[in-house]
Amino acid sequence: MEPIFKTAQGARSKIITAAEFLGEENRLLEAKRKQLFRDYPPNSDYEKWTKITELKRQKIKPPI
Repeated sequence: MEPIFKTAQGARSKIITAAEFLGEENRLLEAKRKQLFRDYPPNSDYEKWTKITELKRQKIKPPI
């Protein structure tokens, strides 16, 4: 990301996240994926749903 930030700085611009734009705190959920999965694992029904074909998943809502 550093080249992007440097380019923006050179153009007298600033890169911000959507959360920052909305005045919210960055939560960086994707960066914490492994920890969140460990602390809050999906239920077995959802695990089963992820293993069906994509075509079936398009027709069946995920069990959340």
